[in-house]
Amino acid sequence: MTKAVKVVKLDFLTVKPYCRFILLLLALGFLFGIGNKEPYIIPPMFMIWALFFAAYPFSIGEKNSLDKLYGTFSLKRRDIVAGRYMFSLVGSVLFMAVSVVIVFLSAVFIKKNIEIEQLFLVVCIGFLIFSVVISFQVPVFFKLGYNKAKLLTYLPLMAIAFIVPMAELIPANSTIGRLFNEIGKIIEERTYLAYVMLLGVSIIVLYISYIISRSIYEKKDI
Repeated sequence: MTKAVKVVKLDFLTVKPYCRFILLLLALGFLFGIGNKEPYIIPPMFMIWALFFAAYPFSIGEKNSLDKLYGTFSLKRRDIVAGRYMFSLVGSVLFMAVSVVIVFLSAVFIKKNIEIEQLFLVVCIGFLIFSVVISFQVPVFFKLGYNKAKLLTYLPLMAIAFIVPMAELIPANSTIGRLFNEIGKIIEERTYLAYVMLLGVSIIVLYISYIISRSIYEKKDI
């Protein structure tokens, strides 16, 4: 675990030159929240940006052959894999925390009340989206490398962007429509259960992805 933390620190050092760009994204998120007058959309949007942030170490590492450098620090491959997932999680938590702050700031400007339960539900959904996409991206990055995989890894985001609008076209009286209605009722009646389920699924997906990535990277020739 200590060596994995060392990887996290090294990854943060590699992305430090991009801090200005990240601050620009934060400012854009604040302006978007005010202009759109819908603060609840900010956390999912920040989670998408967190995905790009999580990909930086793979991009920079491939350009500068950092895998070999990490080897000089006596870091095992499983430590590097664990470190990359920890880096992604820390980044997602930071982005999410900032997004919540911006939600309240933008709400003050547009004079809108924020419901804590609804906000937390949106945060959990945003984290689930992040977990699903990053769980697909990281194993592919370890398998193919960033340059070969960068277009492929955005397929989940494209799928989500396609499915969400299509879901609104499903007739309410259809089997799928009734299923969605039942899920909606469960979320309304048992909100805390929904929190646990969303976070639980996110953690399970991430853990499975970690196992796959470790298996891939330990067999990879560097």
